[in-house]
Amino acid sequence: MADKKTEKAVDIKRNASLQKLTAKQVLSVYTGVAKEHFPVEELKPAAVIERLLGEEAYEGLGLFVEGRLAAYALFARIPKGGTLLLDYYAVLAEYRNSGMGSLFLDNMRQFYKEKEMILLETEAPAAAKDKAEYVLRTRRNGFYERNGAVLTKIRSRVYDVAFDIFVIPLAKTPSDEEVYQQLAGVYRYMLGEEKYGRHVSMAYRE
Repeated sequence: MADKKTEKAVDIKRNASLQKLTAKQVLSVYTGVAKEHFPVEELKPAAVIERLLGEEAYEGLGLFVEGRLAAYALFARIPKGGTLLLDYYAVLAEYRNSGMGSLFLDNMRQFYKEKEMILLETEAPAAAKDKAEYVLRTRRNGFYERNGAVLTKIRSRVYDVAFDIFVIPLAKTPSDEEVYQQLAGVYRYMLGEEKYGRHVSMAYRE
């Protein structure tokens, strides 16, 4: 049984291909499968995504296996900027535990190698409500670190959700100060100055 499972995982990865999603595909993913992967309170109104797409401030990648979506990542950025903020990322249920998550991140780094960096918000383990949530968040952070993400000293709080900030260096290895400035810029663009001032706080960990 284990050999068959391994063979299936190898076959899936062999047939996987990364593609940039069209604006229509991004909206389809966001209003479709993303609802299965993220709590409703973590999803923005579709109109916000449409606006950002129209301003070339939002984009997505999809990993496909034999024409079927297996994993996706949606990114926010300042138009024409070199920094991407990973906004939503998920592997579809039937492709989990097959190495698809690591394969996606590896392909993602290659696809964006000319960009400066990719920023990741992960829910802070220190803010977990119980042990089970703490373990889940710690495991998630470990997955990102094993796949090239580096924990910075920056923390953010957005709409009362506490995040640790990771960076995947691409064309450059940024300092924490550069990460701070780039993340603040993306937040400001996405939310607007008023909402940024009311709902976002950023600080350095000691």
